[in-house]
Amino acid sequence: NSYLLTLLFRTGKGRGSGSRTGGRDGGRGRGGRGGRDRDGHGRSDWKSSGKTLPSSLVRTRTCPKSDEGMRTEVSTAPLQRIFMTNENQEQLKELLRELQTQVLSIFILSSYIFRYGFDRERSKLALESSGGEFGASLEQLLHQVFSERYDQKAVSPDGLEGVPMDECLSQRQEEALALAAIYGERFSERIANAVWTVSLDVPFLSDNSGKNGAEVGSRNGRGGVNIRDVCRFYLKGQGCRFGDKCRFKHQLPSKGRSGADSPDLKGPSQSGFSSYSPPKYELEIRFPKGNRYPFQAPIVAFSTNDESVGAAGRLSVTERLFGEALAAAKSSEPVVYTLITLCEDEATMKELLGISHHKYSTPPSVVVAPPPSLAVTKSKNVRSNAIEESRSSNNHINKKLEVKIENLFKTSHTNLIFLLLTVCMILFNVGCFFCLPCRCGKTTQIPQFILDASLSGPANQVANIICTQPRRISAISVAQRVAQERAERLGNSVGYQIRLESVRSSATRLLYCTTGVLLRRLEGEADLKGVTHVIVDEVHERTEESDFLLLVLKDLIVQRPDLKIILMSATLNANLFSEYFYNCPSIHIPGRTFPVDQFFLEDAIAKTGYVIEDGSPYMRSGKQNLSSTGGRISKGEPRDMVDDLGDDVWNFMSFCKKDFVKDSIPDQQLSFQDLTVRYKDTKKSVLKTIAAMDLDKINMDLVEGILEWIVDGKHSYPPGAVLVFLPGLAEIKMLYEQLQSNRMFNNRGATRCVVYPLHSTLSNEEQQAVFSRPPDGVTKIIISTNIAETSVTIDDVVYVIDSGKMKEKRYDASKSMESLEDSWVSRANALQRKGRAGRVASGVCFHLFTSHCFQHQLAEQQLPEIQRVPLEQLCLRIKVLDVFAKQTLESVFSRLIEPPAMESLDAAKQRLQDLGALTADEMLTPLGYHLACLPVDVRIGKLMLFGAIFRCLDPALTIAASLAFKSPFVSPWDKREEANEKKLAFALANSDHLALLQAYKGWCAAKTSHRAGFLYCRDNFLSWRGLQEIASLKRQFAELLSDIGFIKEGLRARIIERMCSTGTDGVLEATGPEANLNSENIRLMSAMLCAALYPNVVQVRSPQGNYKMTSKGAMKMQPKANELRFMTKNDGCVHVHPSSVNYMVRHYSSPYLVYHEKVKTSRVFIRDCSMVSVYPLVLFGGGQVNVELHKGEFVISLDDGWIRFAAASHQVAELVKELRWELDQLLEDKIRNPSMDLCSCPRGSRIIHMIVHLISTQ
Repeated sequence: NSYLLTLLFRTGKGRGSGSRTGGRDGGRGRGGRGGRDRDGHGRSDWKSSGKTLPSSLVRTRTCPKSDEGMRTEVSTAPLQRIFMTNENQEQLKELLRELQTQVLSIFILSSYIFRYGFDRERSKLALESSGGEFGASLEQLLHQVFSERYDQKAVSPDGLEGVPMDECLSQRQEEALALAAIYGERFSERIANAVWTVSLDVPFLSDNSGKNGAEVGSRNGRGGVNIRDVCRFYLKGQGCRFGDKCRFKHQLPSKGRSGADSPDLKGPSQSGFSSYSPPKYELEIRFPKGNRYPFQAPIVAFSTNDESVGAAGRLSVTERLFGEALAAAKSSEPVVYTLITLCEDEATMKELLGISHHKYSTPPSVVVAPPPSLAVTKSKNVRSNAIEESRSSNNHINKKLEVKIENLFKTSHTNLIFLLLTVCMILFNVGCFFCLPCRCGKTTQIPQFILDASLSGPANQVANIICTQPRRISAISVAQRVAQERAERLGNSVGYQIRLESVRSSATRLLYCTTGVLLRRLEGEADLKGVTHVIVDEVHERTEESDFLLLVLKDLIVQRPDLKIILMSATLNANLFSEYFYNCPSIHIPGRTFPVDQFFLEDAIAKTGYVIEDGSPYMRSGKQNLSSTGGRISKGEPRDMVDDLGDDVWNFMSFCKKDFVKDSIPDQQLSFQDLTVRYKDTKKSVLKTIAAMDLDKINMDLVEGILEWIVDGKHSYPPGAVLVFLPGLAEIKMLYEQLQSNRMFNNRGATRCVVYPLHSTLSNEEQQAVFSRPPDGVTKIIISTNIAETSVTIDDVVYVIDSGKMKEKRYDASKSMESLEDSWVSRANALQRKGRAGRVASGVCFHLFTSHCFQHQLAEQQLPEIQRVPLEQLCLRIKVLDVFAKQTLESVFSRLIEPPAMESLDAAKQRLQDLGALTADEMLTPLGYHLACLPVDVRIGKLMLFGAIFRCLDPALTIAASLAFKSPFVSPWDKREEANEKKLAFALANSDHLALLQAYKGWCAAKTSHRAGFLYCRDNFLSWRGLQEIASLKRQFAELLSDIGFIKEGLRARIIERMCSTGTDGVLEATGPEANLNSENIRLMSAMLCAALYPNVVQVRSPQGNYKMTSKGAMKMQPKANELRFMTKNDGCVHVHPSSVNYMVRHYSSPYLVYHEKVKTSRVFIRDCSMVSVYPLVLFGGGQVNVELHKGEFVISLDDGWIRFAAASHQVAELVKELRWELDQLLEDKIRNPSMDLCSCPRGSRIIHMIVHLISTQ
């Protein structure tokens, strides 16, 4: 193994070292590319070479242009040294030596199997599954080919057990003697009674390869190839990204004087193979154990080392030979002579060898993004011509339709809608847009009109309709309603499909599904074959998914003119969508509903008589009690003065004061006197309450008062259900608990009310409970998020209470994270909520905002979600779709109905490249493919994946859930110092994330009862609801990982929740001990955080040392916490947030922190940061690992030299770099094949064990 040791520790070439001249190594996997080679082999050139080698875990950063004026700052801080004990060095050398030997032997054998026409990747998989045995691997592959071509029974026929083996062997020996007499030395019995080979005489093939062979031979010369001169990427069998420009040879190493002398190294090559040996053509006959030849066909194969013979042609010859052997076996006749004759027939061989495609000559399918479909990609000219023609014709026909609609409006809606649909579909071939009000039945009726009309025609023209809904509960409830209307069982002609649940059959012709389900279907079925109509309902919501779906459909109708697209909404700017779809017609149809009385905040206070109490949490603070004159507190007019004035004086003051207040000033900033001007007809007691209220908060006391007014029945409105809209789960729980303390609602006496929560985290069964009708005399109260705003029809709702708030996704570019924040609804949302009442009788709607706010402060429409969220996840989904796989992201985003800012897209692309999810030329890596399947932020998704791979799943999911939600730590204003002390008690390893993990574990252990868990949260300043939300998210994340194959299959969040026991959240029990072997390893968890949060890295720099004289001499003093400097690569100096456990830390054992988010207020702060040590940064940090000699010591650097470590020795530097290379290859293999078990895989388990050992001990 001397040449393997040379491979590991060579200093001038290969990936084992860097240049000793001081230049940095230009490649992650290969060394020796110093500064003089960067132009030839650096990052800027591999893209243009035409051969991509996607690295799913290593960042490929594009260099900035010279005119951008950017310069990477190289750290000037003292270098931290990277050590490795002698014992660890020996263990690592032994591991790397064995890995290289295994790789080399498998590579050589897979190259030899390639001679038979099999793809090298298939050959490697077969060798690995058979333990590296060549014969077993070849027979396994041939058996698969023959079984698919001729059926399994033909390959292994039944009824041969009675044939004596002695008779078979006797006949076999006689045939061998005859063949030896006929062909002489050309026939060889390589293994007695097992393997025969015959050298074929085919001059018509050897003549064609002579010229090519001479050229190759002259290039290579006669000398052998040294292992140190061989390209390591080539040896791995994965292809070299540098191609012909690679400075190393793409040849097999030779053991002796010439590589051609070794029989194991003979054979043709794949691209890049430069060795040459004379062409040989062989027929091989194999008799597996138990084979009854000549009564059974043997395993036969044609092989050659002639590069001019295609791999598919070789396998085609082999299949034909086996077919002849099967025919001969039926009559129990010897067949070898016949096979030789067939192989030496020129016409037959040229016909078979001319076949250019075979399944087994191409790589097996892997879990990566599917290749782009050529059928879907059309030229821009064709598309633009189609668009222009459609627009011109649509403009002309629209004018005619306007007249038709006026005349037809006297007919029934059914006939009108179907007629319009027919006209629009035939003339436009793009579809139409319906703007229909709430309660007109658009979601249930229009799809039925289309389906029923098609049922009256030919059987082969029955419509196949997909109708998308924004939420799960919408798809389920609408499908159930339609099936009920059609008097049939759900799943027959009408069905639904949501994530993880489907009720449909082969007879289903009207399918209700969520938008995400249709997008997932488009990933695998780009043309929606068989679908005739796509109806996009509630298109006004403008979610990220719905806007993206419109773009996909807009492209699809150019390819499928027969596909009909229908957009439906109750409140929307119809012109915007009509113009986007080539000026398609928009149809407005009125609905028939019961009248709904609309009341605002001032009306609600007047009707309920609500008066805010002193000390109420809903009171306006002093700073908020501002006047309209400039935002200052009113002077000389204290609010209490009004209480002492009579009505006459109050009216006189109103007359004397100004009579105008600008509409642009919100009510929240107005004084009581200004409110009297704005609301002249409102009682002063009501205005006093409004002036005292914090209008930005949801007043739960007022909501409770309105509910009491409704249930008490002292009004003229009919009885019915109440629907309360609140922004999120926390507010729902708060109101629910408040109502349980009210005797009118807790049913401790007579049953007067039944209260149901409704939100997306409930199971489908729990959500369905809101549709049941209560007994007479009992009022149903539904407390819901905006999930009940559209599509969900609860028939008995008469009253609606609209809080005016909703959870909205927001994106902060400085944090690079999205969040759910409370925001005011738009006027369109408010009208949608009002429309939920009045289904069965006259309805009432209470808005908890003023009428002025409704008219002047609320936006007309909600800002499209795509303009206020991060774009990383959408970028990944775009690249998964065949339609857009070859297009640039910028070209795709520019064609959205309202595109986001290009700066947001550029930032998203850079972050995806930093994470290793996207290559520089915008191609998905395997990691990117799996992150596209996880509906979370990409960094959170990477933490989840790495937690599963390194078997620390439970803590990884806890931290991931906290990052996706928010920190459970609370800090009351009056107890901030005490809260910080409690948080510091959880501090561990200078990490906010690990402190949160400790707090969560303590909560799980403490919640032996509901009260005990509540007391733990109160004593430690933790949010009980926040911890519950984290537990819920953990279970959902485990379900997502189960879906993509990274952990135990079949896990569902509801099942995990049922497995909760005292002190757990159910995840540990559900995922099992194997997935959590390293869950208690704190250092490993820090490494996982580094892998997920990189490149969010901060350098900690200390000031020049201060010294203090002591009796023992001058001693260096530790700097104060505020003297430390925290530097990021791009932003310069930042500061640790006061809420961090690291805020007062004076010394860090490692000068690097990774952080979750940045917050810019008076200064730029980082919060939720964790210290990481040397090995996590080198092994998981991303970027290229380089080794260089600098001032007499070897320096390991990454991220363009911004992060640098001094190695204790050159050997340590090389070993670390080799281990990083092996780890990257292993992780890429695991992500390509999630089902690969790293515990049972010898190579994987040893590498993971060594990584964990180094991180834990060094």
